[in-house]
Order: sequence, then structure tokens, then C-alpha cells
Amino acid sequence: GSGTPGEPELHELDYAEDPTQASMKPLWMEALNSIANMGANTIRLYNIDPNISHADFMEEAAKLGLYVVVPLTRHDWGYLPAGMPSPSCYTAVIEGYGNVGTNVLTSAKLIVKEFSKYDNTLMFTVANEMTVADSKGWAAFPCVKALTRDIHRYQADCRASMRRVPLLYTDADMGSSLVARYLTCELENEDDAVDAFGLNVYSYCDEQYLDSKGKDNFRY
Repeated sequence: GSGTPGEPELHELDYAEDPTQASMKPLWMEALNSIANMGANTIRLYNIDPNISHADFMEEAAKLGLYVVVPLTRHDWGYLPAGMPSPSCYTAVIEGYGNVGTNVLTSAKLIVKEFSKYDNTLMFTVANEMTVADSKGWAAFPCVKALTRDIHRYQADCRASMRRVPLLYTDADMGSSLVARYLTCELENEDDAVDAFGLNVYSYCDEQYLDSKGKDNFRY
């Protein structure tokens, strides 16, 4: 597509749907072209089905010079329940779903195996904005470190045949720097520390972040 400003047609997808699937190529090709034409070099995905091929999407993104940040947790299966305090968020058995830790690790490993083979996979997001859904404070962050540890060890076990892609945690920009320090520190061993800490910067589109002179007053 041309990416011309205006009122583009909206395509509603189920929240848990993988938007990179082959049947949606006309939609994601238009999005990729528009993003590349704006001068960006990286895109971020939020939900992935590891049981389908992503070769076409990743190859088209690479042709446009785009790196891809890929999520390791999903919405409907293979997730970390932020509302559960540790260790339940990694050990609990949910009726009709199964063991939380087993399912999220199985799903995450499939995603790592699928996307590590693409040179333009930039990072894997271990978890995103856990505090948004965490009614018990920061009780689930030890489970983020547990998943980080287990994926790092999986990467190490497969290092002969699989590229080691860095692991990322992303937080809202109104969060606490304590979260960054906790997740990036080596608590029990080096495997449980994320490789990078990212921010979802809402200040670009929220007027309440602007100071009296109308400038971005974002701080972290």
C-alpha cells in the first residue's frame, strides 16, 4: 500500500491471533511498507503462533531492512499470569489449561526455535508490562526471571545449532526503575538476568506528559 494519511480501513483481529500468518499477507505487507517508508528499522510483534511458518513474513521484513522483536508469551496459551504471586505464576495448575510453567516454557521454546533462524530477529520479549494486570504488587516478577533463566539455558543447550537471540523485558514508561534493576541483575545466577530492558514510551501520544512549555518531560 501507499501508506497515505487519512482514514484507512480497519481490520479487526482476535487479540490472540497471529497477524503475520500467510493469509494476512496483503495487510502486513502494507504495514511493513508503511513502516519502512517512515524510516523505521524495527517492528515489534505481540502474539505469535509457533506452529505456523513465519518465513514469508520475516523474509519480506528483511528485504525492507526491518528487524523484528518477537514475543515469547502469548495471550491465550503459553502466558505468565501476572495476577498470581510467585511461585504460583510458574507452578500453578489451572483447570482446563494445565501447568502454567510447563505450558509457557513449551510455547516459548517453540518460538525461540522458529525465530532464531532468521537473521533479522532482534530480540525476544520475555514479558510485557506485568504490573498492568498485577493486583498483588510485583509478586509475579520472580516468574519472569524463572522464564528468562530457562530460556537462556535452552539457548545454551542448543548453541551448536541455534543463534542466541537476546532476551528483553518491556515496561510502561511510568513504571519503576526498581523493576529494571531487579530484572537485569543476576539474582541466583547469570541466566536469570534479562539481556535488555525496554520501555513502552506513552509520552509521545499523551498530553499529560508535556511540561508547561509543551515539551516532552519523560523521565525514568
